[in-house]
Amino acid sequence: MPLQDHLPKIQTDGKFFRCGDQRMWLKAVTYGPFPENKTLSHTTELARIKAAGFNSIRLFTLPDLAFLNTAHTHGIHVFAGLNWRHYEDFLSNPSLYSAASVKLTQWLEKYSHHPALSGIYVGNEIPANLVRWMGPTNVRKSLEHLIDLGRNIAPHLLFAYANYPSTEYLEPENADFTAFNIYLEQRQSFAAYLRRLHNIAGDRPLVVSEFGLDSLRSSAQIQADTIEWALQTSYEEETAGFTVYAWSDLWENNGIDIQDWDFGLTQRNGDPKPALQVCENFQPSPPLKTNHKYSIVVCTQNSAPRISSCLTAISKLQGGPHEIIVVDDGSSDLTAQIISQNFPSVRLIRISHSGLSSARNIGAENSSGDIIAYTDDDCEPDQDWII
Repeated sequence: MPLQDHLPKIQTDGKFFRCGDQRMWLKAVTYGPFPENKTLSHTTELARIKAAGFNSIRLFTLPDLAFLNTAHTHGIHVFAGLNWRHYEDFLSNPSLYSAASVKLTQWLEKYSHHPALSGIYVGNEIPANLVRWMGPTNVRKSLEHLIDLGRNIAPHLLFAYANYPSTEYLEPENADFTAFNIYLEQRQSFAAYLRRLHNIAGDRPLVVSEFGLDSLRSSAQIQADTIEWALQTSYEEETAGFTVYAWSDLWENNGIDIQDWDFGLTQRNGDPKPALQVCENFQPSPPLKTNHKYSIVVCTQNSAPRISSCLTAISKLQGGPHEIIVVDDGSSDLTAQIISQNFPSVRLIRISHSGLSSARNIGAENSSGDIIAYTDDDCEPDQDWII
């Protein structure tokens, strides 16, 4: 029996994500890969992950149908990982890259429309010394080609590369969101780096694709405290999501059972650590709404092709009381007519062409709000702009 699609696809929404008609903060945890002889019960573990408040998981492999079905049953979005030999010189040995392309193509042709699947990471932390050897531009173009390849097959999915601080310059220009693995154990440094990454991300969502702490070398309580402030800081710094590394202390790398790192929220026997309780308790809270009245002023001239998008976005603002004023600075096209016919709540002021500064002054003189907020006619303000 085919699965019913009760999981709306995650889409980008400016600097954030949207799932269906709701803004979504990606609260994710990495899952696997596990040692071959110590495979967990996915049904049991995904139920625990959902109960802990996670809405997504990040994999480092491409899952099979049974796993995707289990994730779907529990209402968990899956971000799969293209696992290939990117830790080798794949430019000198192009068969490695060709194999990755074929692997991605064949898997997407089978599973790209599965309702649990939301995105693909086309790679993870290509070693910096190898990047310098192959050439940063060549490596970045290779990643961008994989993204293009995947998007041509599955344009409804999100594609990204899991970068890290040593290779900031590898950020693919065509990624749907910017993803960085960050292991900074000082809150102030972590917050400062997120602000830097927002500059790298530009208009795209920023996701912390890995953050964790080894409880073996510190302690389980320090791990919990660190993840707690990292979650809160990531939300306060307006990332689009945060990924805890990792769900379990069970972990294998290139076929080797890793025994000397304990990054999991759960122990090897499945027992929870204090950090799991931290994740369960953390719930992103909506921003506090202001009681101040805003006057939103848009100064425009000949903006018929774009003014509707601007005013539609403004009409969806979630903040406190506000008025919308458009100062039409001598338009000779249909700008005024579009506003009058389609946006009756907008106060339209028409003036002879006087320049932007004059138009802004006129908007301010005619405002009644406690705060005047200016935006341009080619902007679409975020729904939480005036909260």
